[in-house]
Amino acid sequence: MRPSLLRKQIRSKRGQVILLVALMMVPILGMVGIALDSGYLFVTRRSMQTAADSAALAGSFDQANNSGTSLTTVTSVAKNDAKTNGYDDADSDVTVTVHSPPTSGSFQNADYVEVIIEKTIPSFFMSMLSQIGVSAGDSTVKARAVAGRPSILACFVALDTSASNAFSITGGATINTPNCGIFVNSSNTQALHSGSNGTCVTNLMTEVVGGSSLGCSFSPAPVPGAGAASDPLAALTVPSRPTGSCINPANSGTITLDPTKPYCKIVLTGNATLSLQAGATSNIIYIDGQGGTAFSVKQNGTTVTSSGMAFYVASGGIGADPNTKLTLSAPTTGTYAGVAFFQARTNTTSVSFKGSGTTNCKSITGIIYTAGADADLGSNAGDSGTCTTNSIFVAKTVSISGGFRIGSPTVIPRTHGKSHLVE
Repeated sequence: MRPSLLRKQIRSKRGQVILLVALMMVPILGMVGIALDSGYLFVTRRSMQTAADSAALAGSFDQANNSGTSLTTVTSVAKNDAKTNGYDDADSDVTVTVHSPPTSGSFQNADYVEVIIEKTIPSFFMSMLSQIGVSAGDSTVKARAVAGRPSILACFVALDTSASNAFSITGGATINTPNCGIFVNSSNTQALHSGSNGTCVTNLMTEVVGGSSLGCSFSPAPVPGAGAASDPLAALTVPSRPTGSCINPANSGTITLDPTKPYCKIVLTGNATLSLQAGATSNIIYIDGQGGTAFSVKQNGTTVTSSGMAFYVASGGIGADPNTKLTLSAPTTGTYAGVAFFQARTNTTSVSFKGSGTTNCKSITGIIYTAGADADLGSNAGDSGTCTTNSIFVAKTVSISGGFRIGSPTVIPRTHGKSHLVE
């Protein structure tokens, strides 16, 4: 082919190439725009999800640690946390919404906090297509998170945050509570302690903030480094003191207690049966406490029985001597259902029930609540046999020793575990 003819053919095709390039610009720009804008949306979405996760946890922590918490405080805390992570509800292109309980999902109860962050994202590159008549508007990106503290049945809660042996089980005592757990709030390296007698605890779970020193085995094994559990009875109402001067009941025999009267102290030195006055509209007995004593069972061989009553102790101690027998069950109805003893939260006098043998069993069906004091369910030298009791302890510290067998509680309070993300 002659060179002049080749040049003519090349010149004739130049217009076609320009036309093809022009036609291809729209899909090329579209693909570039989709790739770049999609990447930006993905990065923003991840950032928003991190912010939503953090805000939901912050709201849940407020629920756990703020005694005056409300939806208003939870919302404020969560939104401030979102703001520190770059998503301010005050910005025109950002919306932060907080719900407790969540409005959707599997955790729609007041133990959980839901945070939803929405942001309008401009399509920087795709917007160029609008110059040639292609619709490419902004996008709304949404991130959602739910955090909370699961409600857990608690048979034992040791509330002290630093004590060594905050929860201790030794001397052949056993716990068999498969439907509820043990929670130890102490951060001490030996917060949880046990003796060496095979499997001593079979329960739902054991969580301890600090460390453990175990001679016997727990099933399942304790979980260290857990979050502190809340006081499951923190909302339990302190009863009003009845009017008038306190009275002292008899020391033995059949004793009828009147919930409309305050008692100085109840000291039992002989066999006794305690009962609630017929027709009483309350089942809690108010004890002022005098001389360091509030409820006491004394004298060798004394046997005391009681049912359907709770005892509130304003001051003084609660306990029974080693060589006495106690069979007591809490009320099953009313505000204090399941509560055997409720010691004032400011009362630091320890609670002690000694004697774990068959003859000297301290069988208490109900909750012993002593948030400000140590609780000791202990053995006595010379005890023989075992004692079965259905006690639950919510106390500053808890110590169980001797031949006690604990199980089958009838009313189990709920505590809350560590805040964590669930959705």
